[in-house]
Amino acid sequence: MSVRIQVTGIDATIRRLNEEVDDFYQRVADTLLDEAKAFTPVRTGFAQSGWRKTNSVKNPEIVNSVPYVPYLERGTPRMRAANKGRGIIGPALDSTKGKI
Repeated sequence: MSVRIQVTGIDATIRRLNEEVDDFYQRVADTLLDEAKAFTPVRTGFAQSGWRKTNSVKNPEIVNSVPYVPYLERGTPRMRAANKGRGIIGPALDSTKGKI
């Protein structure tokens, strides 16, 4: 005696799951972008306005090409990093975790 089970709709279910994962990645990236902007110190607003999200669906990245942002993030021998030495990305990630 044999038993045969037929599963239907699996392709649609997998497609829907992939769409949900892609949406989640985008929500995380959007939230992280907002938080990075919020944790960037503002004197002129140039560093804060430099934050961008890449358009990659599966692997979005948050980038800032303003030349002095690495100094805000890591500090220098004469200046500690932004946000009481924590930089920008660390506090932004901590804040994002609480919002997702």
